[in-house]
Amino acid sequence: MAFILTLSIFFLGIYFGSSMSNFKINQIDIFERDLARNYLLYDIQNDLIGSDPCSFINSTFVSQDLFNVGRRLESLEQERGKKDEDVISLKKYYTLLQVREYIFYKRVNKECSSDFTLNIFFYSNDPEKCGKCQDQGVILNYVREKTEDLRTYSIDADLDMSVVNYLMQYYKVNTLPTVVINENVYNESLSYEQIKNIIIESKSALSYENISANNISGV
Repeated sequence: MAFILTLSIFFLGIYFGSSMSNFKINQIDIFERDLARNYLLYDIQNDLIGSDPCSFINSTFVSQDLFNVGRRLESLEQERGKKDEDVISLKKYYTLLQVREYIFYKRVNKECSSDFTLNIFFYSNDPEKCGKCQDQGVILNYVREKTEDLRTYSIDADLDMSVVNYLMQYYKVNTLPTVVINENVYNESLSYEQIKNIIIESKSALSYENISANNISGV
């Protein structure tokens, strides 16, 4: 009886282990499909802005989906580890989507006289490289939830990607965390109040530029 009980527990453990493994694999597959769907949405969005640039600027057509995907990626990092090869591969794909959306909203601000606040957050998961990155990420997520027209893009500086290297060189990122708000670079950790004030000031400046451009075009 003891032998049968031990054997049953052994095979039960194998069964549950296999089930959990399959569940995690299915999570990866679902995540990949969501990323592919978002990539297709970006192609559609780019076609729309080409034909009618300002019709969809108030829509969360892709942004909310992309944010939700980012949250799920964080969960996968916690479950499988931040150095897991599948997680890193998905993060690279997700990073490309973020950069595409960032470029899209830069274009919208320019062509449609919009004032979306665009924020890039450069971080590292290595506490030795960036001891304040996690706290800064929490603050930026809170600011995003409180600010309707804020678009935040989190870029892992440790990813081996040419586009990440280019952005870091372009914005002269030499310390982490680095926060870029409407092209203004802050190589330091920012508090909620600091970020809020920066957004207010940058939006005022952007609105003034848009008003001036409209006045000039109307002359």
